[in-house]
Amino acid sequence: MQDLTDRREVFFALIAPIGVDLDTVETCLDRSLKVVGYETNRIRLTDIFKDTNHGYDTNFKNEFERYQKFIAAGDDICSDTNHLDIMALYGIESLKKYSVRDEDIEIPKNVAHIFRQIKRPAEIDTLKKVFGRNIMFISCYSSKEDRKNNLVKKLLKSERGRSKTDLTSEAYKIMSIDEDERDKLTGQRVLDCYPHADYVLDCSNLTLLNKSTDRFTEIYFGHPFHSPTKDEYCSYFANAASYRSLDLSRQVGAAIFGAYIRV
Repeated sequence: MQDLTDRREVFFALIAPIGVDLDTVETCLDRSLKVVGYETNRIRLTDIFKDTNHGYDTNFKNEFERYQKFIAAGDDICSDTNHLDIMALYGIESLKKYSVRDEDIEIPKNVAHIFRQIKRPAEIDTLKKVFGRNIMFISCYSSKEDRKNNLVKKLLKSERGRSKTDLTSEAYKIMSIDEDERDKLTGQRVLDCYPHADYVLDCSNLTLLNKSTDRFTEIYFGHPFHSPTKDEYCSYFANAASYRSLDLSRQVGAAIFGAYIRV
């Protein structure tokens, strides 16, 4: 067995709203990373409710109830522990199996740890403090309409016979709660997490997602021939514009470009 100190671990954290097909995102990332010789360790932050003793109600009868109860449990555990980053701390703790020094355990040398999924800025702050520049935050983009459609399909599996109108209403309700619970101190703030992303995956369809994950992996591991996309180029100028303000709370920038911009 090779010396554990020679391992080159990498860390990624997914920022995604409910409705994005993260199973497919992880599969695509896994495929891309295998090309460069990396195995993936998928860390679901909600597994804290499976791996620990707790008094939260996470039993559910259907998909709608599952989303509701896990969101509520996440809010409650943050409140009860007085840690908005408790889910991230659990994810970090789960890495201990990769530091076990046991000759009978074969630990992969090149492993990419993927934290699924970030819901609060406090979680991002904690992961940055622990891993510094060694962690990349990946935003997963999919249109609101696509996310709604994905949710309705999931809800149909457990609630057959319900009208599509009712399920659509439930889907929008879940999406709204997931994106921003500003009325709760310990609520989710997915919208506030997006600006922290280092890279955006296009999850509009499988073809674009595969291209997006391949491009990310190639850039991360030093591919020398990828120039910025139009969206990245425009985002750079919008970000630069924000620094014109000396007030940190007002550092918000925007940039307007013509439809035929060339990069």
